[in-house]
Amino acid sequence: ATQVGTATANGAGNYSITSSALSAGSHNLTVKATDAAGNVGVASATTVVTIDTTAPVFNAAGSVPADNATTIAGESDNGTANVANVSVTLQFDSPLGSVDGSKLHFFNANNGFAEVAHGAVTLAVAGTTTFVTTTFATAATADNDHIIVNFDAGFVADAAGNQTVALTGFTAYDFYNN
Repeated sequence: ATQVGTATANGAGNYSITSSALSAGSHNLTVKATDAAGNVGVASATTVVTIDTTAPVFNAAGSVPADNATTIAGESDNGTANVANVSVTLQFDSPLGSVDGSKLHFFNANNGFAEVAHGAVTLAVAGTTTFVTTTFATAATADNDHIIVNFDAGFVADAAGNQTVALTGFTAYDFYNN
């Protein structure tokens, strides 16, 4: 077995280590106590630790509305009126631990790339996938407006604290408000 660190326990028997010896993935760890006289005890029961260094990845293909969608469910298509809000669900490839809604942005390409307000941002987990849901107000848009979705680095993070990279550009994820 390879030693990955040492620590001194406090009076309650608690300890922690920081180790750079463990690579990403799953590891089986045991602990041995050494008393003041240098006597080494037997190994503890095995504890499985997973080192996660991979940031969540956005999946435009699994998001709703679909990337490049030209028709959004619930939208009127009469050229004059829109529903008040359109629901948007962004899909990520792994479970998330947090979201910072201030880092999510909707832009209207037909209106000088003006930012369009969005509602509260929430997380929903389904198996190994996480969905981030919100709405955007259609009052600032018209039928057939080109809506572009961007987010800043750190918009979402997994339970290990790995933050997503920024989604930028005019076609990374977009749809039309019909």
